[in-house]
Amino acid sequence: MTAPAKPKTFRSAFLPPFLVTLGIGILVAVVYMANNESRSPYAVNWVRLGYHMIEFICFLTFWIVFGVIFFTVQVSEAGLRSYNIGGAYYTFAWEEIDRVEPFNLLGLRYLLVGNHATSVTLWVPLYLSDKRGFKEEITRLAGANHPFVQAWNG
Repeated sequence: MTAPAKPKTFRSAFLPPFLVTLGIGILVAVVYMANNESRSPYAVNWVRLGYHMIEFICFLTFWIVFGVIFFTVQVSEAGLRSYNIGGAYYTFAWEEIDRVEPFNLLGLRYLLVGNHATSVTLWVPLYLSDKRGFKEEITRLAGANHPFVQAWNG
């Protein structure tokens, strides 16, 4: 009797969420400067603004690294394990998955995965760092005709 294979873990790539949130931060800084009462570029405290941007980038980097490390997706013979919008982890057996929908959150693309037995929706990022390995693994485990595999392939 062989033991079940250990689940394979996949992590999100760092760059996509970093660039999206950095872009939002820059947009906020531009709006701040545009809404300056005097409308004069000399009235903006550039040193203070630069300091706050550096603070923002450090804060952002910390939280994205935290997310990349702790919010993983696992696949195994038992099924797909991922998180819901609240960060709680659930596992869906491959045969239970019957709903897969693409979702775009400010440029970050996900597959929202559901099943008929529960109202829980799993979030699977499409910006995994090892997309090829993930595709090979889900195709091997679930089969090429599985709805999740077909949605992943696009």
